[in-house]
This record gives sequence, C-alpha cells and structure tokens, in this order.
Amino acid sequence: MDEDMKRKWKLCLQCLLNKEQPGKLVQIKKKFQDRPEEIWHTINADFMQVDNEYILVMVGEFSFPKIIRSDNGPAFASKIVAEYLKSVGIKQHFGSPHNHRGNAFVERFNRTLRETVRIHKGEPLNKTIAHFVYAYNRAKTKNGMSSATLLLNTADRFNNEPPIHNGYSGIHKLVKEVKREFNYRPL
Repeated sequence: MDEDMKRKWKLCLQCLLNKEQPGKLVQIKKKFQDRPEEIWHTINADFMQVDNEYILVMVGEFSFPKIIRSDNGPAFASKIVAEYLKSVGIKQHFGSPHNHRGNAFVERFNRTLRETVRIHKGEPLNKTIAHFVYAYNRAKTKNGMSSATLLLNTADRFNNEPPIHNGYSGIHKLVKEVKREFNYRPL
C-alpha cells in the first residue's frame, strides 16, 4: 500500500506543481540569537519576487521592532533605508550575503507564501497575499487562539467569533507576566 501511495504522489500533477523544489538539501544551523531585552524587539525582512513583482516580507518575532534583520541586498542596504530606520530608532542587522539560512524566520515564511502564490497562479497577486495574510494571522496556535486575537483583541467577523475580554481571558495577566519576565520598561 505504501508503494501505491508513493506512486500516486509521484504522478500527481497538482502535487508536483506545488511541491517545494530545493536545489539541494542542506543542514540548517540556527545562529544563536541573544534573548531580547524586552518584548516587541526584532523583525525579520526580505524581498520575494513573484514573476515581475516584488513583495516586501516582514515577519515579527516580538512585534514593533527595535531591530530589523535582513540580507544586505540593495533594497535594505540603501542610504535612504538606513536613514529612515535611524530616524525611527531601529537598528539594522545584516545576514551573510547569498546565505538564506541567516534569516531563517523570514525565509520559512517566504516558502509558505511562495507555495500559496503557486497554488493560486492566475489570481491577482494582491488578492492572494491579502487572503494569505488574513489566514496566517487568524490560524489558531497551540494555545487555541490566533495571533490577531491575542495582539489586537478583535473578533473575526467572518466566523462570528466573539471578541474576548482581557480581564476574563487571561491575556492581560499573560502580557503582564511576559513584560515582567523581560523586565519591560516603557520608552
């Protein structure tokens, strides 16, 4: 039966079209990241090209950033970007050139986004991305709640999810606990 399933998968046109096609498999070694001094600390950024369009992908580890980690491509290494980031108090950290593993968080996100774009080929890119971001932010995590619910405390109007009350849900307690753990000090 296993052999039959493998044979089916190898012949499935939709599977072949949407399967990730890496040039070679490599062992990923995550660079050690210092524990952030506070929450809402680091964001990972990259550009992803789809046909003739570019998508700026930003993935937050702790929401509003103090650091943006990206490759050192011309879009991120430009003087105007450096000046802007400095003006808003955000530091830039660059990964090694041509080493996608240096920014694994955003590269993994890009892979998921690229798979979605490939599946919805022919749809307008902005529509595909809007639907993807919505689904990604509303996907339930291990705690049974979505990122959007935890961060924004908003109801999902498409599935009639009621808004949660911070006092009853324990989110307020969770945020206070995380702030205490990270020795959070407002700016």
